[in-house]
Amino acid sequence: MSLKGRYKNDMSAVKDGVWHEFEKNTDGTVPRFKLARAATVNKEYQKQFRAALKKYNVESEDLGAVEDDVAEAMLLEVFANAVLVDWENFQPEDDGKNLKYSPKAVKEVIGSPEWSDFYAKLREDAAVATNYRIKNTKAEAKN
Repeated sequence: MSLKGRYKNDMSAVKDGVWHEFEKNTDGTVPRFKLARAATVNKEYQKQFRAALKKYNVESEDLGAVEDDVAEAMLLEVFANAVLVDWENFQPEDDGKNLKYSPKAVKEVIGSPEWSDFYAKLREDAAVATNYRIKNTKAEAKN
């Protein structure tokens, strides 16, 4: 593999997101979640992180001393506003009723304790650098 294939970011994918598919709903539809990269290479991520620091009145040098609940709220805020950018066929109750995407819905549903494992999985996927490489995103476009 070349250096380009191994390390060069597809900046469109970093910013706009890459679709991730999950297990089918009972009605056969496939839930998909579009994740922008959760990293400083994503300018919107940086912007939203700074906004969360300001909203929660936290100085960047004080991050290590932030209470857990404040840190979790800040991370969810950034995730909802800069990382999870869209979804399709998301049925929180697997009842055929798709929930409309919005940052507010991300915070209320994905950020709830009932969905904590899925939220962790989405955060993990958004942090995997290879999901945002030129070769991977171009191959996805062919599918």
